[in-house]
Amino acid sequence: MDREAEDGGEDLVAQVGEALARLQQALTRLDAAAAAYMGVSATDLQSLAILLRHGGTMTAGQLAAESRLTPGSITALIDRLEREGYAQRVRGETDRRTVMVELTPRAYELADETYGDIAAAGRDLARGLSRRDLIAIRDFLDSWCAVQLQQVERLAPCGEEGADSCVRPEEGSPDDA
Repeated sequence: MDREAEDGGEDLVAQVGEALARLQQALTRLDAAAAAYMGVSATDLQSLAILLRHGGTMTAGQLAAESRLTPGSITALIDRLEREGYAQRVRGETDRRTVMVELTPRAYELADETYGDIAAAGRDLARGLSRRDLIAIRDFLDSWCAVQLQQVERLAPCGEEGADSCVRPEEGSPDDA
């Protein structure tokens, strides 16, 4: 007997799905508000978040790869972040051809101003949970992120320029032509 049937959890599974949908909508709205507040696009905000997760410094190539942007697009993005005072280009110390992208103190200040209270509230909520619950939540969210990213990979060619491998449901297989 599986855990779902054992616990009579079909309703609970549905409730978790609904909670995840509400969370996604809230996060989308939050990020849109944060981008507007900071005066950047959604892509710029995502790239700032990537930089923050990596300690505030990465190569332009690493940022391009993780944000799935072309070299030309990442150059324009870094230009915008520099104009807004959120990032700066720094040449590598050992290899001057390497361009590092570093967050500025202003970026850290605005990130804290924008997301600091939310992060603190999340930590407070987590402190009220048992270690076992936290591990279960972490593992579930990690698995859910993996599912989301698999879907991104499946759909990504449809959003990329010159995507030959994009097959939308109404089009059939590329070999059908």
